[in-house]
Amino acid sequence: MDLISVIIPVYNVENFLQRCLNSVTSQTYTRLEIILVNDGSTDNSGKICDEYAGIDNRIIVIHQENAGLSAARNSGLEIATGSYITFVDSDDWLSPDCIEILARADGDISVCNPVYVWENGKTLSRKYSRRESLMPLVMDSVQALRLLLLQTEFDTSAWAKLYKAKIFQDIRFPVGKKYEDMGTIYKLFYASKKIVYCKVNKYYYFQRDDSISAGVFNESKLDYLYFAEEIYHFVSDKEQSLCKPARSRIVSVCFHLLLSTLPMKNADETRRLLHKKIKEYRRGLLHGVRFKVRAAVIFSRLPHSLFIIFLKFFARFNPKNR
Repeated sequence: MDLISVIIPVYNVENFLQRCLNSVTSQTYTRLEIILVNDGSTDNSGKICDEYAGIDNRIIVIHQENAGLSAARNSGLEIATGSYITFVDSDDWLSPDCIEILARADGDISVCNPVYVWENGKTLSRKYSRRESLMPLVMDSVQALRLLLLQTEFDTSAWAKLYKAKIFQDIRFPVGKKYEDMGTIYKLFYASKKIVYCKVNKYYYFQRDDSISAGVFNESKLDYLYFAEEIYHFVSDKEQSLCKPARSRIVSVCFHLLLSTLPMKNADETRRLLHKKIKEYRRGLLHGVRFKVRAAVIFSRLPHSLFIIFLKFFARFNPKNR
């Protein structure tokens, strides 16, 4: 049984941390190294980490000054000794057999599905038949990156995935940026030979109202676009067949950001920039892409003022877009 390092960044989550840690320490796969990185918490999170370390000798606690999610994950990676790595956000939790299923899949990267859980108790998850759940999808790096960029099966989140530790040799999360997962996971996929997609819902992703992705637009959200364009330039050099999916991802990001600007006043400069980016990357994106991307491509041909009216209409009748 291989040792698996579970890296959990912790920052001011005293109300959720025990739920997370209980789900990890009770996994059916028991050979774990659980690394808690207390990233300068100002509440009781650090104390809770130390209490759990006193109970379970698989737990290692790092206390550091606040440096952000990327730095916390990188700190965990620096001391991890497992043959495999997985990440869990400290307000999320796992099904009891989550890690066992991912380990059994035996990929360079193994992926499962999240269940999105809102504070009001609402949930959202994919539905698969029993037969589908028993038939994982095995892919090479190019096939998996295509699905990653087109967002048809799984996304760029660091969590809900198990990685062979060796693929992190030259890869770390970018410090000082938001949406750091998007700037990292595509590199890990490209460095992998075998990616296994397990069609089971085993990771519970808790959607807090104060999360990074919640709320209206702010300037840090442009990091999302920065990484989407970074991916495009990366695949342009490495794998031309992925250029169309990468352009689709850029358009999807721009559309998402545009929708987040709608409640704001004085955001027209940002909207014009995002509209311009859609027009720059929209070539050939009317087929084989998500509905949201096709809609953005078609209506981006309108004058800017009419395009914004379309956005408001779309937001009104498609409140679950993401």
